[in-house]
This record gives sequence, structure tokens and C-alpha cells, in this order.
Amino acid sequence: MPPRPYRPLVASLLALLPGLIFLPAPSSAVETVTPPPAVVRTRLAVAPLPYTGEVVRIDEVDYPVPRPWTGNMVRVPEDTVPSLQMIPQELTLNRTEIYLRNEAIEPLRAMSAAAAEAGVQLLVDSGYRSARYQRVIFRQFLEKGQRFENIARYVAPPGYSEHALGTVVDFHPSGRGFAASDAYRWLKQHAGAYGFHETLPRHNRHHFPWEPWHWKFQAVTADKLPQLAPHTVKRRPAPLAALPAPAVTRPTFQAASAEALINHR
Repeated sequence: MPPRPYRPLVASLLALLPGLIFLPAPSSAVETVTPPPAVVRTRLAVAPLPYTGEVVRIDEVDYPVPRPWTGNMVRVPEDTVPSLQMIPQELTLNRTEIYLRNEAIEPLRAMSAAAAEAGVQLLVDSGYRSARYQRVIFRQFLEKGQRFENIARYVAPPGYSEHALGTVVDFHPSGRGFAASDAYRWLKQHAGAYGFHETLPRHNRHHFPWEPWHWKFQAVTADKLPQLAPHTVKRRPAPLAALPAPAVTRPTFQAASAEALINHR
């Protein structure tokens, strides 16, 4: 009787059967897989930014000072408040009572007169502001629901504003549009001769917000300035009822009165 054709196939399968019995069982679908050690080390290498320790306290709450303000607190001379005098009101927006140190008054008058001869009007809309007054500004924004770090993107935190020196003025209009004005172009060319300098220029090394309207007086010799007629300076006018509230967007700060500002030290 001839052999059947399927018998070799059956014999081959029977020979493989012992190996199939001892194969390892497949892994469970729910088995936990441990990531490779290199991946674990990479995740643990990410550390939080170091804490600088600089805070601003407003209403018993400490707010961490964000960059770029950290490490740039302004040191205010002790004689700043006694040295404040009111800027002639014809040089301020809406004849607002705004104050500077006395040594900056005459250079400001001379610079404004020179600008006027060139057909450019320089109007000051902010001057001396104490650290306490800056807290008032921040408190108003915080009460509107804005976050401290967002406010600090446009306004210097209390203790970090050059306005507390009493030698800084903001010219109207205190906004980005000032960079396109005739006043800004004139100041860029001539303000240095009167001791005024743009201390928050575009692309500054500290990465502070650009404020083309912000100009700081740094003393120059008196004989370089034209002699102007003397003027009477009011020192402590009657206080107004309340401090003005800044705008919701980038505010234009105006001094209510010398007494209001001095009381908000």
C-alpha cells in the first residue's frame, strides 16, 4: 500500500510540539513599563528658577519682584522731599501741580523755552512720585483684577521707579505715540545740552520697557544754561480731595499736589 501524502506533514508538526509547549507566555496588556533610566534623569534635571528674595508689600501681601526690575531698586537721597519745588504751571499739562527737585526747575524752563522757539511745545504730565504713591497706583490696578506681574510690565514697582528721585519728568503724551512726535525728535537732538537724558530708551541694556516720554535730569554747569527771569515757586499748596485714578491702560500719572505726594512717601 503506497504511503499517504500528508503523513510527512503530520510528523513535522509532532516534532515541533515540544518547543511550542515551553514558549514564554505573552506579556499582559496592563503590565507597567518602567521608563529607561536616562529618561528619568532628564526629567529630574529640570529645576525651578532661583528665588531672588525681592518683594513688594501692598496691603500686607508680599509680591515677588519680576525681571527686569530685580536688582534695580532706586536709592533715593534723604534730601529729596525737602528739595521739591513746583514746576511752573505753564509747563505742565492742564496746569497740574507737579514737583521736581529745585536744581532741575531752571534747566527745565530753559529747555522748554528753547523748544518753544523751535515751534515745539513740551508739557510735563508727571514728575516726582514716591514709593508710597507707586503703591497707590499698583493697588488701583490690583483692585481692578490685574496681576502684579502684568502691571509691572508697564509700571515700575514701588521702590524701583526713577520718579522717586525727583529729577524725572514724563512729557505729554506719555505713550508710545510720543516717539513719533516733534517733541521727541527735538529732545533727542537738544535735551542733553540742558542735562536731560532718555534713561529708558529702546533696546536698553536692562530690558526695561521703552518709555520715550521719560527724561531724567543730570546736573550740568549753570553757565551753560541761558539766564531766565526768576519765578516764584509754591512749595506746599492745599491738598486736593483725592489722588487721581490712573487709566485702565498704560496710565498717564499726574501729581495731585505736593502735600498729597509727600504724604504718600
